[in-house]
Amino acid sequence: MPKFDLLPTRTLPMIPSQHPCHECGLCCRYVAIEIDPPRSKRDVSDILWHLYHRDVSAFISHEGDWYLQYTTPCEHLQPGGACAIYQERPAVCREYQVDECERWDPPGERLLMEDALSLVRYLRTYRPRFFDRVRDVVPRYLWADEPEPPRPILAQRPLHRRLNSKKRKRRRS
Repeated sequence: MPKFDLLPTRTLPMIPSQHPCHECGLCCRYVAIEIDPPRSKRDVSDILWHLYHRDVSAFISHEGDWYLQYTTPCEHLQPGGACAIYQERPAVCREYQVDECERWDPPGERLLMEDALSLVRYLRTYRPRFFDRVRDVVPRYLWADEPEPPRPILAQRPLHRRLNSKKRKRRRS
């Protein structure tokens, strides 16, 4: 097998100290990829597979978009948060807006699912009918020992209205 000589290392200008990203690097510590919300057994199975791996999470943004997040730092991230290739960074880095940074704004996620159990709890609590349809692709150990979550009460009329409607029916008879 032929050997390749390493390219000579050169020092690039670092990010200016007055720049808002100076010594931060939060955006360089993970990769988040947008995915479709789960709509089928296969979708749930695929998301579970990702969540079985270390340093992988799923989240739902404030806009309702679903993402898989891989916590893995960029190889050019220097100790202290500086970028070793700042002047020649990729387009995705150049296009990133400072006002989108979690250093200045609240986290981008509305709901964070750090493991398979948290995905199952989300589905059981907020999408119970969907969970009932996809339950057979979810391993039993993730839900069998868990108490049944309370169903959202929003679908029912308040108790005082139900009682009042029964009284009205009795008066009509």
